[in-house]
Amino acid sequence: MIVGFDLKDIILEELFLTNKPDKTHKDISCTSVEKLYKNLKISNPLYFTYGHSNQKRLNRDALHTIPMTDYLTNNYGGKWRMTGSFKYLKDNFMGWHTNNNSEGVRCYFSYSFEDNSNIFRYRNPYTEEVVDSYDKTGWNVRLFIIDKDNPFWHCVIANSTRYSFGFNNSEPSEKLIKKIELCLQSQSETESSNSLKQIGL
Repeated sequence: MIVGFDLKDIILEELFLTNKPDKTHKDISCTSVEKLYKNLKISNPLYFTYGHSNQKRLNRDALHTIPMTDYLTNNYGGKWRMTGSFKYLKDNFMGWHTNNNSEGVRCYFSYSFEDNSNIFRYRNPYTEEVVDSYDKTGWNVRLFIIDKDNPFWHCVIANSTRYSFGFNNSEPSEKLIKKIELCLQSQSETESSNSLKQIGL
Protein backbone atom coordinates (compact mmCIF):
# COMPACT_ATOMS: atom_id res chain seq x y z
CA MET A 1 0.00 0.00 0.00
CA ILE A 2 1.51 3.32 -1.10
CA VAL A 3 0.39 6.14 1.19
CA GLY A 4 3.11 8.73 0.60
CA PHE A 5 4.39 8.95 4.19
CA ASP A 6 6.41 6.84 6.61
CA LEU A 7 5.86 5.80 10.22
CA LYS A 8 8.41 8.39 11.40
CA ASP A 9 6.25 11.08 9.77
CA ILE A 10 3.38 10.11 12.09
CA ILE A 11 5.08 9.33 15.41
CA LEU A 12 6.93 12.47 16.44
CA GLU A 13 7.58 11.05 19.90
CA GLU A 14 6.48 7.68 21.25
CA LEU A 15 4.45 8.58 24.33
CA PHE A 16 1.84 6.39 25.97
CA LEU A 17 -1.27 7.09 28.01
CA THR A 18 -0.92 5.43 31.39
CA ASN A 19 -3.32 7.27 33.67
CA LYS A 20 -6.55 7.05 31.69
CA PRO A 21 -9.07 4.20 31.96
CA ASP A 22 -9.31 1.90 28.96
CA LYS A 23 -12.39 2.92 26.99
CA THR A 24 -11.69 0.59 24.08
CA HIS A 25 -14.82 -1.46 24.65
CA LYS A 26 -17.70 0.90 25.30
CA ASP A 27 -19.43 -0.92 22.45
CA ILE A 28 -20.50 -4.55 22.13
CA SER A 29 -17.55 -6.78 22.94
CA CYS A 30 -16.93 -10.39 23.87
CA THR A 31 -15.24 -11.25 27.14
CA SER A 32 -15.98 -14.97 27.31
CA VAL A 33 -16.24 -17.99 25.04
CA GLU A 34 -19.99 -18.17 25.73
CA LYS A 35 -20.64 -14.56 24.70
CA LEU A 36 -18.43 -14.95 21.65
CA TYR A 37 -20.35 -18.02 20.49
CA LYS A 38 -23.71 -16.34 21.13
CA ASN A 39 -22.84 -13.13 19.29
CA LEU A 40 -20.83 -14.46 16.36
CA LYS A 41 -22.72 -17.74 15.94
CA ILE A 42 -19.59 -19.53 14.76
CA SER A 43 -19.03 -23.23 15.20
CA ASN A 44 -15.62 -23.21 16.89
CA PRO A 45 -15.26 -20.14 19.13
CA LEU A 46 -12.21 -21.50 20.95
CA TYR A 47 -10.18 -20.95 17.79
CA PHE A 48 -10.79 -17.21 17.98
CA THR A 49 -9.43 -14.54 20.30
CA TYR A 50 -11.82 -13.11 22.86
CA GLY A 51 -11.45 -10.73 25.78
CA HIS A 52 -10.58 -7.05 25.99
CA SER A 53 -7.13 -5.89 24.97
CA ASN A 54 -3.58 -5.59 26.23
CA GLN A 55 -1.96 -3.27 23.71
CA LYS A 56 -0.55 0.18 24.60
CA ARG A 57 -2.49 3.35 23.82
CA LEU A 58 -0.37 6.04 22.14
CA ASN A 59 -0.70 9.67 23.21
CA ARG A 60 -2.32 11.44 20.23
CA ASP A 61 -0.72 14.77 21.20
CA ALA A 62 2.64 13.30 20.15
CA LEU A 63 1.34 12.20 16.72
CA HIS A 64 1.31 14.05 13.41
CA THR A 65 -2.02 12.90 11.96
CA ILE A 66 -2.36 15.31 9.01
CA PRO A 67 -0.75 12.94 6.45
CA MET A 68 -3.34 10.28 7.33
CA THR A 69 -6.36 12.60 7.29
CA ASP A 70 -5.15 14.13 4.01
CA TYR A 71 -4.85 10.64 2.51
CA LEU A 72 -8.40 9.76 3.60
CA THR A 73 -9.92 13.03 2.40
CA ASN A 74 -8.14 12.88 -0.97
CA ASN A 75 -9.05 9.24 -1.62
CA TYR A 76 -12.47 8.86 0.04
CA GLY A 77 -13.79 12.36 0.76
CA GLY A 78 -15.61 13.50 3.89
CA LYS A 79 -14.35 14.45 7.34
CA TRP A 80 -12.31 11.95 9.34
CA ARG A 81 -11.79 11.91 13.11
CA MET A 82 -9.10 9.87 14.88
CA THR A 83 -10.62 7.19 17.11
CA GLY A 84 -7.63 5.22 18.32
CA SER A 85 -3.82 4.99 18.28
CA PHE A 86 -2.11 1.85 19.52
CA LYS A 87 1.15 -0.03 19.71
CA TYR A 88 1.03 -3.83 19.82
CA LEU A 89 3.95 -6.00 20.82
CA LYS A 90 4.30 -9.75 20.27
CA ASP A 91 1.37 -11.63 21.89
CA ASN A 92 -0.72 -8.45 22.35
CA PHE A 93 -4.28 -8.51 21.08
CA MET A 94 -7.60 -6.71 20.89
CA GLY A 95 -10.58 -8.97 21.45
CA TRP A 96 -13.68 -9.30 19.28
CA HIS A 97 -15.71 -6.07 19.16
CA THR A 98 -17.90 -4.04 16.79
CA ASN A 99 -17.19 -0.29 17.41
CA ASN A 100 -20.98 0.13 17.36
CA ASN A 101 -20.76 3.14 19.64
CA SER A 102 -19.46 5.16 16.68
CA GLU A 103 -21.31 4.43 13.43
CA GLY A 104 -20.04 5.42 9.99
CA VAL A 105 -17.08 4.23 7.92
CA ARG A 106 -13.99 3.20 9.86
CA CYS A 107 -10.46 3.18 8.48
CA TYR A 108 -7.41 1.65 10.14
CA PHE A 109 -3.86 2.42 9.13
CA SER A 110 -1.65 -0.32 10.52
CA TYR A 111 2.11 -0.53 10.23
CA SER A 112 3.92 -3.86 10.57
CA PHE A 113 7.59 -4.76 10.29
CA GLU A 114 7.04 -8.34 9.06
CA ASP A 115 4.97 -9.93 6.31
CA ASN A 116 2.09 -12.21 7.31
CA SER A 117 2.75 -11.94 11.03
CA ASN A 118 -0.01 -9.73 12.43
CA ILE A 119 -3.68 -10.49 11.81
CA PHE A 120 -6.79 -8.37 11.44
CA ARG A 121 -9.51 -11.02 11.89
CA TYR A 122 -13.08 -10.15 10.93
CA ARG A 123 -16.46 -11.69 10.29
CA ASN A 124 -17.92 -10.66 6.95
CA PRO A 125 -21.40 -9.35 7.88
CA TYR A 126 -22.85 -10.43 4.53
CA THR A 127 -21.29 -13.87 3.97
CA GLU A 128 -20.76 -14.67 7.73
CA GLU A 129 -17.30 -15.98 6.83
CA VAL A 130 -14.54 -15.37 9.39
CA VAL A 131 -11.45 -14.11 7.55
CA ASP A 132 -7.82 -13.61 8.59
CA SER A 133 -6.41 -10.52 6.85
CA TYR A 134 -2.63 -10.57 7.35
CA ASP A 135 -0.58 -7.38 7.50
CA LYS A 136 2.10 -6.88 4.89
CA THR A 137 5.38 -5.15 5.76
CA GLY A 138 4.81 -1.39 5.93
CA TRP A 139 1.43 0.31 5.76
CA ASN A 140 -1.88 -1.53 5.55
CA VAL A 141 -5.11 0.44 5.03
CA ARG A 142 -8.47 -1.23 5.81
CA LEU A 143 -11.97 0.19 5.43
CA PHE A 144 -15.26 -1.17 6.78
CA ILE A 145 -18.74 0.00 7.75
CA ILE A 146 -19.88 0.40 11.36
CA ASP A 147 -23.60 -0.34 11.40
CA LYS A 148 -25.56 -1.39 14.51
CA ASP A 149 -28.06 -3.30 12.38
CA ASN A 150 -25.34 -5.29 10.62
CA PRO A 151 -22.29 -5.29 12.95
CA PHE A 152 -18.77 -5.76 11.67
CA TRP A 153 -17.13 -8.06 14.22
CA HIS A 154 -13.33 -7.85 14.27
CA CYS A 155 -10.26 -8.41 16.44
CA VAL A 156 -6.47 -8.11 16.23
CA ILE A 157 -3.77 -10.68 16.97
CA ALA A 158 -0.17 -9.42 17.09
CA ASN A 159 2.71 -11.83 16.53
CA SER A 160 5.22 -8.98 16.18
CA THR A 161 5.38 -5.21 16.68
CA ARG A 162 2.44 -3.38 15.09
CA TYR A 163 1.17 0.21 15.15
CA SER A 164 -2.48 1.00 14.47
CA PHE A 165 -4.27 4.31 13.86
CA GLY A 166 -8.06 4.38 13.57
CA PHE A 167 -10.26 7.02 11.94
CA ASN A 168 -14.02 7.37 11.64
CA ASN A 169 -16.16 9.21 9.07
CA SER A 170 -19.61 9.65 10.63
CA GLU A 171 -21.13 11.06 7.43
CA PRO A 172 -19.61 9.01 4.58
CA SER A 173 -20.79 9.42 1.00
CA GLU A 174 -23.28 6.92 -0.42
CA LYS A 175 -20.66 6.09 -3.06
CA LEU A 176 -18.11 5.04 -0.43
CA ILE A 177 -20.67 3.00 1.52
CA LYS A 178 -21.82 1.23 -1.66
CA LYS A 179 -18.25 0.44 -2.67
CA ILE A 180 -17.48 -1.19 0.68
CA GLU A 181 -20.79 -3.08 0.70
CA LEU A 182 -20.22 -4.44 -2.81
CA CYS A 183 -16.70 -5.57 -1.92
CA LEU A 184 -17.97 -7.45 1.15
CA GLN A 185 -20.98 -8.91 -0.65
CA SER A 186 -18.93 -10.47 -3.47
CA GLN A 187 -19.91 -14.11 -3.74
CA SER A 188 -17.26 -16.02 -5.68
CA GLU A 189 -13.89 -16.62 -4.07
CA THR A 190 -11.93 -14.97 -6.91
CA GLU A 191 -14.28 -12.01 -7.15
CA SER A 192 -14.26 -11.59 -3.38
CA SER A 193 -10.49 -11.78 -3.17
CA ASN A 194 -9.96 -9.15 -5.87
CA SER A 195 -12.64 -6.74 -4.68
CA LEU A 196 -11.73 -6.97 -0.99
CA LYS A 197 -8.21 -5.80 -1.85
CA GLN A 198 -9.77 -2.46 -2.84
CA ILE A 199 -10.72 -1.84 0.80
CA GLY A 200 -7.73 -3.60 2.33
CA LEU A 201 -9.52 -6.71 3.55
